[in-house]
Amino acid sequence: MKTNVRALLFKCLFLSFFVLGCSQDNEVSSEEFNFSTKMSSNVDTSKFMNPIILGGNFEQWSDSQNNFNVYTETDQDKHLFVVQGASQSTGLKSISEVYFLDHVLYLEDKSGNNVMFYLKKEESELIVSQMKNNFSFVSNVVGTGIMHYTFPKNSADFENITFLNLKKEVSALGFVTSAHAKSRSCDNGGEGATSCSTSGGGSSSSCSVSCGAGFYACCNNSSFLTQASCKCERVAPIAPN
Repeated sequence: MKTNVRALLFKCLFLSFFVLGCSQDNEVSSEEFNFSTKMSSNVDTSKFMNPIILGGNFEQWSDSQNNFNVYTETDQDKHLFVVQGASQSTGLKSISEVYFLDHVLYLEDKSGNNVMFYLKKEESELIVSQMKNNFSFVSNVVGTGIMHYTFPKNSADFENITFLNLKKEVSALGFVTSAHAKSRSCDNGGEGATSCSTSGGGSSSSCSVSCGAGFYACCNNSSFLTQASCKCERVAPIAPN
């Protein structure tokens, strides 16, 4: 009898953990929106590398490396957005919409409160001025780099990319770029480039990045063993003559 009771308790505990695990996934679920329904014709999206608008539920956090992070999952992909050099709190209790437009990251909650992350560069400031026709910005935050990572369901690293795994790291950006941490070369971008993206897609992870003054963009494509990497590297100071 005692054995049956223990077995029943074990099954109940297992089901509880399973349900909790499912609800955790649902808490960060989102869907992709069509640009024509969300953006005015004032913003020319044809020149963007990897623009996307998502609506739903998101996780947000700052890390000790002065980065602000946003994470969510759709039916097909996992998404990580990183603003480098902007670790302060957004003041948004829960993000309901995310607009990634290469050089800016716009966040909004269900009450209409919002934050615009942008860079001190011409492309970023142009988008901000165009968006003012549709949005009333509550708060603007300047960063040194803005990145977007996409991890498809059939990519090799999909299972390892979770909110809990990312948040427990010193830096979520360091976690997803670790495979290329020691690399001094860039598949795309490199010194002199202020933005770049990878040629991933299908079953490969992909990313894009835009960097502000004092940094250059460096992108490395994913391979069979490594995921894509997009980051801002500090420009080396010019040595005196």
